[in-house]
Amino acid sequence: MEQALKSPRFVALFLYLFLGLYWLTLFFEWHKTYLWFDSLLHFLGGVWLAIFFSYALIRFKLTSVDRRFWVKLILGLGFVALIGVLWEFHEFITDLYLKDKAFMQPDLEDTMLDLALDLLGGLVFFLLCQIVKKPLSSNHPKEL
Repeated sequence: MEQALKSPRFVALFLYLFLGLYWLTLFFEWHKTYLWFDSLLHFLGGVWLAIFFSYALIRFKLTSVDRRFWVKLILGLGFVALIGVLWEFHEFITDLYLKDKAFMQPDLEDTMLDLALDLLGGLVFFLLCQIVKKPLSSNHPKEL
């Protein structure tokens, strides 16, 4: 997994797929037709932010700062939360200036769910990285 995270192409590909899905959602108004679709996008956004954060740590050689998983997890989820909050501000401001007031942010419950799903997406990514990092063979005793 770490090898993929070293590749800017992998990070960009996930971003392009995510943005493509986002623009299709806006164009076809899937977020209005399928209410769960907004939740899916926030979850995937959290995953992408965690991917980007991990890539930045590797790219700028910040992985040696602290190798403990919990430190990277807290910093990474903090990054996901920060961008998630900024995105919710974007949705709020967009709704202020559009005629359709319930376009992106119908209520506080939606905002809280969006932020929770951003964090859940980031958490799932970091946990999967931690699981993949440990080889499966390390769970079995070595043969002599």
